[in-house]
Amino acid sequence: MEGRISPQAIFENLNKAFTEGIFLTDVGQHQMWTTQFLEMNKNKQLITSGGLGTMGFGLPAAIGAQLGNPDKRVVCIAGDGGVQMTIQELATAVQLELPITLVIINNGFLGMVRQMQQFFHDKNYSGTCLRKRKSCEGKCNFDGSNIPECCPPYTPDFIRLAESYGAYGIRVTDEDKLSDAFEETKKNIDSPTIIEILIDFKDVVLPMVQGGKALDNMLLETNY
Repeated sequence: MEGRISPQAIFENLNKAFTEGIFLTDVGQHQMWTTQFLEMNKNKQLITSGGLGTMGFGLPAAIGAQLGNPDKRVVCIAGDGGVQMTIQELATAVQLELPITLVIINNGFLGMVRQMQQFFHDKNYSGTCLRKRKSCEGKCNFDGSNIPECCPPYTPDFIRLAESYGAYGIRVTDEDKLSDAFEETKKNIDSPTIIEILIDFKDVVLPMVQGGKALDNMLLETNY
C-alpha cells in the first residue's frame, strides 16, 4: 500500500466539497479524526455511535439517513476494517438507488486496535493486519515500523467489490486527486459511491487516553 495521504488533508478537502449534509461514521480511528477535523455548521449533522464500539454501524445508518432524508447529501466515513462488518448492505443501497458517498479510509489494519497494541502492549501486534494469510505464520517480521516487501497484497479490493455490487468505486492515492474524487461522487445520483483513500498505517489518533486511566495521563505523541 503506497498511500501517504494525511487524515487532515482528507477532511480539508471533504469540508470544501460538502458544506452541508448528513455525516455518519463507523467505529475506529476515522471516527476520532471525523470528530476532530469535520467542520460543523447549521447545515450539517453528525451521527456516530460514540464510544459503543459498534463496528459496522456506519453504512446501515447511512442507508437509514438517506431514506429519511432523500433530498440531503449523505456521507459515511468508515475504516477498512469496520466497514467489512456490514459491507453486504451495499446491495441494499444499490437496490434502493441511494446516492450515498462511502468514504473508506484504508490503512490496511484494524487501526485503533493496532494503535492500542503499539501504545499499551509493548508493540505485540496480533490479529490486526488485513494482509495476513495462514502462510504468514512463523514468517512475519513486521515490527510496527514498515510493511515488509514479502507481505501478501491487501484484501479486499474495495473498488472491484463496489463494482460487483453495481456501485461506483474510486481509489485515491494522491492528495491532489481528493477534490476531484469528492466532486465526482456528487454526479452519481442513482447509486452509492465508494471512495477508498489510502493512508499511512503509522498515522495515529492523538491525543489518546488509555482505558481506566485519568485524563492527566493523556498521550500526546507517538512512541516510534
